[in-house]
Amino acid sequence: MEKRCIYCGQPITKKPVIVWMKREKEEAQCCSTDCYNKTSRFIKWDKTSRLKAYVIIGICAVLNLVFMGFSMKGWWTHIPLIVIGICLCKWPLVFMHFHNYERFGIPKTLRYVRLASWFLIVFGSVITAWDMFSL
Repeated sequence: MEKRCIYCGQPITKKPVIVWMKREKEEAQCCSTDCYNKTSRFIKWDKTSRLKAYVIIGICAVLNLVFMGFSMKGWWTHIPLIVIGICLCKWPLVFMHFHNYERFGIPKTLRYVRLASWFLIVFGSVITAWDMFSL
């Protein structure tokens, strides 16, 4: 299997630059020092923001389950879905492992996940509006 740069997704043709992740237990390869620097910044940003995202998404998931469990009706019952979409847009790689970025590279993967989160935001907004006008 051809090794790809974790940042840009291009095949690595020369000696790779190694990026250590997760307390030096995992490594990823970059094609240049520029990609290495960008990947290092991304990993630091990801480590500092991942806990916030987990807490907010966890609270919203629990609220969603409570609303469904008690069969609550109201336009506001779909707000947690919108908040989850917003969190995924702000912190897009909460549910992904670093090696999933190699296929497309970090920037393209961020775009794809953010596009999916926008679909979630739009879907939540549509069903919220539907409930507002149908109740």
